[in-house]
Amino acid sequence: MPNQSTNLIKTFLTDLENQGKNNLTIKNYQLYLKKFALWLKTKNLSLPQVDSLVIKNFAQSLANQQPTLKNNTINYHLTALRSFNRFLKNKNLSNLKTNDIKLNPLKRKTVTKEIDPTDKLHQAIQSTLASQVINLRDSTIIELLLTNGLKVSEVSNLTKADVDFEKKELTVKKSKHTRKLILTAESQQLLINYLKERHDTDPALFINHDRAAKSAKRTQKINHNLSSRSIQRLIAYYGRLAGLEKPLTPSHLRKIYSQKLIQNKIPTIQIKSLLGYKHTSSINWYKPSQVD
Repeated sequence: MPNQSTNLIKTFLTDLENQGKNNLTIKNYQLYLKKFALWLKTKNLSLPQVDSLVIKNFAQSLANQQPTLKNNTINYHLTALRSFNRFLKNKNLSNLKTNDIKLNPLKRKTVTKEIDPTDKLHQAIQSTLASQVINLRDSTIIELLLTNGLKVSEVSNLTKADVDFEKKELTVKKSKHTRKLILTAESQQLLINYLKERHDTDPALFINHDRAAKSAKRTQKINHNLSSRSIQRLIAYYGRLAGLEKPLTPSHLRKIYSQKLIQNKIPTIQIKSLLGYKHTSSINWYKPSQVD
């Protein structure tokens, strides 16, 4: 029976790979599920015998091990089990409900309300001596982060084809999932102005203009997407230029967007979709204490 557990775990992990899941996630799930399978073996239990009490005992064994695991680390194990259990249910190999695998309650960190720095950031951009195309690029990136809550990697991966000016939509791709976001009038106009200043055939929506200009003299190679790290640096730079007290990151701008949605009482299920999350519980991390 332990062999059955091992084989099912391998099949499950392969299924995650085929779904395009993150390699680190798959590696961690392998570690957590291997630990669970070994624990079952020590208890002389098989997968069909797993019920809510077995899961509770496993979680307790994690809590009792040395060095002591934190509740969030134990929850990583239990989240992997939830995902594995859904896989088993699809194969009619488990009657365990997802809610039977209960996560440990976590002490929630105090979440402060972020101050919207939009005006200061745009003023900072206009105060620089950078070229018009770079100013427009940076203004557009900041506007998209503030009005669509994109992750920095999503901004970096955008292409010109992802923008539909007629429908005023932006298509954001992540693994095998895509979501369509509405562009504000300001974002759309900035995009139009920025692309008018571009004199290249690169399909990337945002590029490193200095590197692209140099490369054009040496090769016809294209695809000079502005990297995630470059975007993080330019956000931090404008944050300092704007005189903001705290270091500014793309995550802060995403948080500002999320908190606006919450304050405007947008339904949680809609916020989840706009931010590209799988679970509505992820939204709780953006709720400032005064909103709760």
